[in-house]
Parts: sequence; C-alpha cells; structure tokens
Amino acid sequence: MSSETENTVSILIPTFRRPERLKRAIQSARAQSYPDIIIRIFDNASGDETSGVVSSIIAADPRVQYCCQEKNVGMIANCNYALNSVTTKYFAFLNDDDVLLPECILHAMRGLKENPGVVFWGGGTMHVDEASGRILRGPNRAWKKGGVYTSAEACRRICHGDNLDFQGLVFRAEWVRRHSVNFLESVMITDVHMELQLAKHYPIGVTPSATAIMYAHGDSISSGVKSVSTFWPALGIIAKEFSRDNPLPSSVVDRCLRAFQRFTIERLWHLANDNSCAGKYDEAFESARILKKEFPDSALSGIARWSISVGRKHRVLLAVSLFFRVFVRIVMNPSILLNRFFLGKEQPRY
Repeated sequence: MSSETENTVSILIPTFRRPERLKRAIQSARAQSYPDIIIRIFDNASGDETSGVVSSIIAADPRVQYCCQEKNVGMIANCNYALNSVTTKYFAFLNDDDVLLPECILHAMRGLKENPGVVFWGGGTMHVDEASGRILRGPNRAWKKGGVYTSAEACRRICHGDNLDFQGLVFRAEWVRRHSVNFLESVMITDVHMELQLAKHYPIGVTPSATAIMYAHGDSISSGVKSVSTFWPALGIIAKEFSRDNPLPSSVVDRCLRAFQRFTIERLWHLANDNSCAGKYDEAFESARILKKEFPDSALSGIARWSISVGRKHRVLLAVSLFFRVFVRIVMNPSILLNRFFLGKEQPRY
C-alpha cells in the first residue's frame, strides 16, 4: 500500500554513507505488521552506493520512497527537511543504523487510536553491540508500567534523564507542527529536546516491551566515550526551551528543572570521569571547567578536577575515582549526596 490514508504512518530514515546498515533499517520498516506505512529515505548527498541500494528495494516495494539532497546540508538540516516533508497524519523517525521490531508501529498506532489525547507513543529499546550481538541494555525500566503518562509525569521522568529512545516513536504530525517543533543545530540530543517540547503540552504513551533495537558500533554517536560538545551547551538550551511558554503549573516546571539540572551536572561529571579514564584529558578538564563555571555551588566540580589531576599521574587513584563514581551512582544521586555532605545544601535552581 503506497497511497496515503487517514491512518498512514510515514517512517522517515535520514541517512549518510551507510548503505548496508540502511538496507537493514529499511527491511525492518518493510517488515512491520502494521501495513499502512510509507518509508521515506532522505539521503544527505552520500555520493556512494546508497541510491543503488534504495533503488533495488523500491523496485520490490512501492511503499519505499527516495529523496537525495543536492549537497550535504548537515545532519540536523537533513532531519528537519524530512520532518517538514511529512504529509501523513502520523510519522516516525528511524536512524539508518537501527531497526524496528515487527510490531513497533502496530503497538504505537493502537495506543494512539485508543488515546486520542496523546501526542506520541513509544516503546522500549534494546541496546545491542553490533559486532558481537551482545545485549548491552534492555528497555528503560523507568517506563515499565507502560500506558499513558500525564504531561507532568512524563516531563518529570524525562528531566531525570529517562527519555525514550527516539526510534519507533510515532507522532501526530499536526500537533508537532502546531508548536513549531524542529531540530536545533545547537542541540545534538534531539530526542530529549523534542520529547520535552511536546510532553509539556500533551500526555504521552509508552509500550514497555521492546519495539526497536539500537546498535552500538564504532561509527555510532551513541557509543564510546562522548565529547563534551555533544552535551554542552545543548543541555542548557534544552532547559531554557522547556521553560519557555510552558503551560504546566510553575511548581511542576520548577521540580522538573531542578531534576534536569541534577541530570546535567551528573552528565558532565560522568564525562569528566569517562574521558579521564580514556586518557582524553583535554575533554575531561573541559567538563570540569564547565561544571565550575555553570554550577559553582556543586561539589562535583571541584572533585572532578581533583580526580582528573590525580588520576593523570596515578592510575591507581584514577581507578579509585572510577569506583567512587559507580558506588555513588548506585547508592544515591551523586549531585545531591555530595552537596549535602560537602556543602550542606540542596542543588541550586536554573
């Protein structure tokens, strides 16, 4: 079925020079048990065999459509082009190196039809090492009860760092356009930003079981030790965007922002430790610098700089620092614990 109906879902797949992985992603979209779909490929001027791979699939399945940029416009601009091209009532994004499980769209559409006030419906994601096939992480247990979550509850969970993985989320296109939600060039954490921008206005829905697979490999943004620039200033921008024109009660917004600030501080702290352990000291010190500048009341900024400096000279102490990080993460939110212990205060607000 290639013509659009009231219930057609556009599956958008932006891509750049990953023809074999793209083929796998397309095949997973074609294998959906929900048949009323259009699969649209947005090639960011790959200039390789991508067009040939897609052409061979189109010959076998008219639901697949292909669009190629004349020149490389960048990942974010290509994603926005895909988003703004949607003509169906529903759409979903799929990364070109990930896959949807067969009932992903079916679960989402069932949830959206049964709950007309929900802006998007998502599911759980399995994180898998591509080379070995080893499962790295299962679906996020923060959403284990599934069903519909109010705006306040959804925003609270996302601000705690428990956003849903982007692939497999099915959105109501009209509602996304109503609030002019687009991807921002300065925000690489696109899933957190878009989910918060929509969840502050509407409830969301979740299927707790796995509906997609995210593969970790050497070329994936989500695997390996991250660069500081991936998260900062993006996290600060997301917080400001969330605050702007937020219809939720001020007390709810305030609690969400405080949770998001703690998440931001923890993320920078983890980046400092991860990069230090990987020997990327410039990145590690940059994380510590941002912590000190942006969150001077946080005890973690000073501890991060000390652990990096000492660990750079003494690998044993670096291992102790890493153990401390893991232990604190298990026992209690580190930014709360350390501020209470060292400073005797709660986290400052945004």
